[in-house]
Amino acid sequence: ASNFSGYVTLDLRDTTGGIIDFSEASAGVHSRIQAVVNNSLNITNRQAYPLNFGTNDTTRMTIDASGALFLNTTSAMDNCFVSLMDHTNGEAFVGIEAKDDSNVGIRLGHGGTRKWVWYSDPSDNLIYYSNAGSAERMRIDSSGRVGIGTDNPSNYYSGADNLVVYQSSGEAGITVATATNTTGALYFADGTSGNEQYRGGIAYSHGAEILSLVSGGATKAIINSSGHLLVGTTSDAALDGVSPGICVGSTSSTTSGITFSNANHEWLIYNASDGKLRFYDSTDNTEFAFVDTGRRFTF
Repeated sequence: ASNFSGYVTLDLRDTTGGIIDFSEASAGVHSRIQAVVNNSLNITNRQAYPLNFGTNDTTRMTIDASGALFLNTTSAMDNCFVSLMDHTNGEAFVGIEAKDDSNVGIRLGHGGTRKWVWYSDPSDNLIYYSNAGSAERMRIDSSGRVGIGTDNPSNYYSGADNLVVYQSSGEAGITVATATNTTGALYFADGTSGNEQYRGGIAYSHGAEILSLVSGGATKAIINSSGHLLVGTTSDAALDGVSPGICVGSTSSTTSGITFSNANHEWLIYNASDGKLRFYDSTDNTEFAFVDTGRRFTF
């Protein structure tokens, strides 16, 4: 031992390096610190016990006998090779930062082969990349837009580019899968209470085999399992043995009807509140015929 610039040192001089062994006579070397000239400094536990590092008389990092790494914990999370825990019982983060303006992320592999990369690029995009497929699979851009199969979700209509699903060839789609006795839906909300949560939407009931269209917070049209379109009603009950393909109804005492129109003219057939079926020329607001409750046709 010697004193060097105010520090107590242990000087092990050799052409290849120096070794400090910690041992006992009956068990041999337990641990070793080895300095290799012009190479590495090795700290090794030579037995099947953990290697601990600490500050303030507290263990902060442990490498167990299997090589697993623990930071501020001695308990492994399920199937994790590295386990970390915040030491102040607050938030816990792992920080990875590139020194210069370049990509930074995490690589995932199997059997020595890199498979996936999850990284951030200098433009503040978060990218999920497949090494196996040599292609980007998904990204969240700096504005929060999500692109699946595309690296430019902002290229699409700005009113609907929050999520873009793209397939360069073949079909593409989104599937909502549920149990056979429940409903899958896509709703359009403008709030978080009552029917603000589903002011508009498309829903499919697997139990009843019914496709519903929602508007104004209520179902306004359905297509049932028979292929019948029901607008303003939920019944397609057969009349005189004939089951209609299209039913137009009203849930109130007001009128219901069908409009036929093009660029030049508009016609309206509707069931009035007085029970009459009326024929109307909407272009000049003229009723030209009706059928009354006695089935008499007046023109």
